[in-house]
Amino acid sequence: MSEEKKDKLVHNNDEGVISPFSSLANTGMMVKDNPITSVLNFSALSTKMSEICKRKYIPDGISTISSLANSTILGNVVKPQDTIIDVVMGKGLANTLFVEPTKLPVSPLGSEISALTTIPKDLFEPKISVLSALEMQSSIIALDKGIPKITSVASQISSITGMLSAQTKGIQELIAPSLMLSDLQKIAIDTHQKIINTGELSEWKLGVVDSASFLVDRQVDWASQFCSSVYGERPLVEIEELDTIMPKVNFLSFLEVELDDEKKKKENIKTDEALVETNVYKVTEKGKKLINKVVNINKLCERKGKKPLFKYTGATTKAAASMGGTLCSTQDEFGIIIDGLYDFFYENLSRIKEVVPEEVVRNDAVFQCIFHVKNMRTDLRHDYEHGSDGDIRKANRKIGDSYSHYAGRPVLLSSSDFMKVQDGLYNEFDVLADYLTGIVIRNGEA
Repeated sequence: MSEEKKDKLVHNNDEGVISPFSSLANTGMMVKDNPITSVLNFSALSTKMSEICKRKYIPDGISTISSLANSTILGNVVKPQDTIIDVVMGKGLANTLFVEPTKLPVSPLGSEISALTTIPKDLFEPKISVLSALEMQSSIIALDKGIPKITSVASQISSITGMLSAQTKGIQELIAPSLMLSDLQKIAIDTHQKIINTGELSEWKLGVVDSASFLVDRQVDWASQFCSSVYGERPLVEIEELDTIMPKVNFLSFLEVELDDEKKKKENIKTDEALVETNVYKVTEKGKKLINKVVNINKLCERKGKKPLFKYTGATTKAAASMGGTLCSTQDEFGIIIDGLYDFFYENLSRIKEVVPEEVVRNDAVFQCIFHVKNMRTDLRHDYEHGSDGDIRKANRKIGDSYSHYAGRPVLLSSSDFMKVQDGLYNEFDVLADYLTGIVIRNGEA
């Protein structure tokens, strides 16, 4: 291996600034032993990430979320009878992610916590050790309220980033984007700081932290398994197209507001019940489900001795992670989703036409979502207003019709418009993926 390749395996952090990829040290917490191991390919990395992300979860008594049963990660990993607790943490790795107050020192906390108020927020991103100190203090308050353990986000972030720390920045961002982990850290810090300041434990606020923790584990586990399906046993250092991959994963920035909106609708709702009603959960799961179907179509093709219907590239890998973790409220975010759908489906249209006649592709309703995406991408990415007046009018009409099909208006004017179009596109591409699956199966039987 060349020295240049070796250098790509190491990610260094600036001293004293939290990248989420710093390690958890000297906190006195119960953290599962997780030495940085040499992981050479995505198959091995996915196995390790799955072990980290499927942990037993508390508190007890959270109701069953049957809708999670349809939430597959390239296969059936969620059983209908599982609670969100079992889904998040798995049943085999207890006490990996918890703070146990009876085993934690109290005396070292004062100086760590005071740092949060003495350093300006805009110049300071707290260390993982500060978060763990806050969690320790909250756990002592929780014990007084009869809760023996609370979830440790500090341990979660440390476990995930420790496993990824030997990888390139591109791979780190693909599996566990730093923005996502920073958002998780902020939710946890804000929650525990309020608990400590008031001395009052909010079951709802702890539930918000648990929900955020669940969604992060879900994204990390799913993204790593997608990459394993695409790249398998190829050595990580040889996958150069991933060196600069930076997907957009923003769902946690919406979580607290959307959960609070659900609570306003139903005052006594539990956070796990509220979570599955949020757009954060519904839309990102639809994105993951669609990517899973793309992977399964390719697997069907390969196992029948056919050329895969979808070509994997660095662009589609970035698109997959973004489509499973982005909620659209702005034009920039919407553009990322449109690019992803375009890269997967329009760019592979010639392959699709090898199994479906061109006339069917052009005219059948099930395929029109592809051309709607093409029209929207023309609006977002191309300067189409330098042709003839007739061509400009024609382009504007096509673009307006595509937006109207999903949003009911020819121009997207609000965050709800962007979200509505994203949701509608995911629904239609999901139907298209099922259609293509049927075509591949029937072609193989002919």
